[in-house]
Amino acid sequence: MDYETRISRVEVQVETHQRDTDRLYQLIVEKFEHVELSINELRKENAQNIADLRKHTDQRIDDLRRDTEQSINDLRKHTDQRIDDLRAHYDQQLIELRREITVNMHWVVGLWMTTVGLIAGLAGRIFGMY
Repeated sequence: MDYETRISRVEVQVETHQRDTDRLYQLIVEKFEHVELSINELRKENAQNIADLRKHTDQRIDDLRRDTEQSINDLRKHTDQRIDDLRAHYDQQLIELRREITVNMHWVVGLWMTTVGLIAGLAGRIFGMY
């Protein structure tokens, strides 16, 4: 084999290797672009998921705040109603107590007048006034 033939074979092999290298490089570039697109899509999807989570969290917090305020208002209404019921009950008991005090006071005044009358009658009898 002469040198020219060997050189031409080597040149053919170099060209074949160069084409293979170019083809592999092109495949790598395409795959890299695909991977980069996938990464961008994942970033967008991740950003959307985070936005949805924030929205859901904010909505849930608002719902909980609204429910808590409603529960507090219901508790206040119930407490106010119970206080009004107790106030009415104690007012009724005070009215009954005043009525009993009035009746007892009438009895005390009546008994006092009777006692004074008896003492006056006894004193009149003793001192001959009657």
